[in-house]
Amino acid sequence: MIRWTVHGIPSVPWEGNGRFDGTSEYKLDKNGKIYEHKVDNIARNSPTKFKVLPVVELVRSLGCPSTPKPTYFEMSRLSLMSLMSSWVEINMDAMLPAFVPYLSDGSGPI
Repeated sequence: MIRWTVHGIPSVPWEGNGRFDGTSEYKLDKNGKIYEHKVDNIARNSPTKFKVLPVVELVRSLGCPSTPKPTYFEMSRLSLMSLMSSWVEINMDAMLPAFVPYLSDGSGPI
């Protein structure tokens, strides 16, 4: 059994395009030659299974969007806060000796 679709183009411009869907069943003899051909399920102007896009739309759908969005500059609040808290900890550790109170006689830290 073979399923087929025929697209017809009218000879006059005011008629619509034709579309026919159907199946053909062939019976073969012992030599492999067709001795019977049966056509079934002819549907005139059946709805298309998919939308045929023009070439411009196809190229546009395959390409990149027209306005780029640089997502590498974006950070979530959580990652930004964790980054800032670790930076503050590092800087506080570096500055810690300056904040250690010294004895009034200058002999060393308390």
